Amino acid sequence: MNSAAELLDRVIADLDAVLSDDGLAGLSDAERVAVLQGTGAVFRRAEAVIVETIATADMGDFPHSAGCRGLNELLQRTVGVDVRGATRVDRVVDLVRRPLSLAGERMPARWAEMRLPGSTGWSIWCGGR
Repeated sequence: MNSAAELLDRVIADLDAVLSDDGLAGLSDAERVAVLQGTGAVFRRAEAVIVETIATADMGDFPHSAGCRGLNELLQRTVGVDVRGATRVDRVVDLVRRPLSLAGERMPARWAEMRLPGSTGWSIWCGGR
């Protein structure tokens, strides 16, 4: 089975292939709309991967293990967002994180519906896209 990092590397390579030739320059308006819709879907899922990666991590140790003081600094360094963007991610992570019970089992998220890719919840933190 492929790791998440390997799958993301493949997605990045595929997106690079889309950008590498002049294929976008020769698109009709209808094809451009389809490309924009597909790109929006990719963008929303990329945001969801960011949120889910953080929501499933041990927040006490995770930022420090990467040499960062906290989550905001980690997001700024790894994802390349500004303070405002990192704060938005942090807010959504708090809503979708599934806390651990005393037995070590994952409990339901406070706003479980926001965990569904494609739901409007994923886009709340990114300015309502």
